[in-house]
Amino acid sequence: MNHRLVSSVIVVLFGAVFASQASAGLIAVYGGAHAGNAADRLNGLGYNAVHWDDAGDVTAGSLASVDTLFVHYGAAWGLVDRKNLIADWVYQGNGLIVEQPNQVGSVEIMPPGLEVSVWSDGYEGSHSGPDPQRNVELTPLGAAHPLTAGLTADDICQNMDLVLANDISSALDVLAVQTSNHDYVALAAGEYGSGRVVFETGLTAIGAYSPGSDRYMQRMVDWVSVPEPSALIAMLACGLVLSMKRTCG
Repeated sequence: MNHRLVSSVIVVLFGAVFASQASAGLIAVYGGAHAGNAADRLNGLGYNAVHWDDAGDVTAGSLASVDTLFVHYGAAWGLVDRKNLIADWVYQGNGLIVEQPNQVGSVEIMPPGLEVSVWSDGYEGSHSGPDPQRNVELTPLGAAHPLTAGLTADDICQNMDLVLANDISSALDVLAVQTSNHDYVALAAGEYGSGRVVFETGLTAIGAYSPGSDRYMQRMVDWVSVPEPSALIAMLACGLVLSMKRTCG
């Protein structure tokens, strides 16, 4: 095998790395009409997303058919009686995104050890549109984390539910906080068993006041995929390239 062929394979493989951005497997977006809009947004970005609008849709069998469960705005409370089922599924290597619970109290579908409690669902500032008081900024950890590194604060949804820093598990990495009050956590991520979990207080549906950028949506979904599609292909590419170099001598 000559060096020209090695170079060609490298180009193809690393092209596949970038082409795989929207290859996070099947995503189930659970919740009401807003969740349907979020599923439409994901499909528009090239993902394969379905909308589940009833708690009865979330079963051991249905979860086995998806790779990521995106629990949308105001919907977390409808799945409390399925929290153990969801936790076991995440532990086995799947992804969970919990967005703006919109209700005060413990978010019980968060897996054990990754607890979050909502202090207030009455978000600050205007309730009729965007308000700078709810803007967010990355933490130092967020600036380096693969989910948010390279993003700007404008990429991320504004902070809605108010989650105090003391009311979130230390096992979760806090990636973004409200600019006007750093005690309010806007975005956090962590691992549970072989799976990954994202908690965020915004609203990513089409038509939301501040739905976050497409880059943010893609990063969140790709990171929670286990492993991230681009990371998996990159590892395979590097392994093959090293093997080919040895063969070429």
